[in-house]
Amino acid sequence: MIDLKQASVRKQEAFAELICNDMDPDEVTRRLGISPDASHRKGDLTPQGTAWKLDHWELTEQETGIPPEEDYAEAVERCLDRLLQRIAREDILQKLAEISAQASLSVGVYGNCRETPKLYYSPETIRILARIGASLDEDFYPVYTGEDDEEE
Repeated sequence: MIDLKQASVRKQEAFAELICNDMDPDEVTRRLGISPDASHRKGDLTPQGTAWKLDHWELTEQETGIPPEEDYAEAVERCLDRLLQRIAREDILQKLAEISAQASLSVGVYGNCRETPKLYYSPETIRILARIGASLDEDFYPVYTGEDDEEE
């Protein structure tokens, strides 16, 4: 018999992403001079066989399998730092605006974690986000890591 608690055990993961939607992915690549980690065109088929509704271009930095004893917030901060190193150029929003007048830049940090992370963004990180005109979005989801059973 399958132990449902054990079947639902998930590892902690942290991600930082820059996503450009509704812009031609090839044009984004050409203008920024950065190859995406993932992209697709509106109408392309998803792995589930449905059509994508938007053009999409993204850069992603991630850490997976983060042990429960590791400081999760530090993993998120490492992902964000690596992503910002890839995009920290003052003309990035201007380059995107050349493609679309509605261009906006949003950097997202998210993940699956045992507890709500206590994130700290350095003044330099805040300056970089402001300089490139990016908003910062956060989204975290709790996961069952299996460690809770040991405490009972």
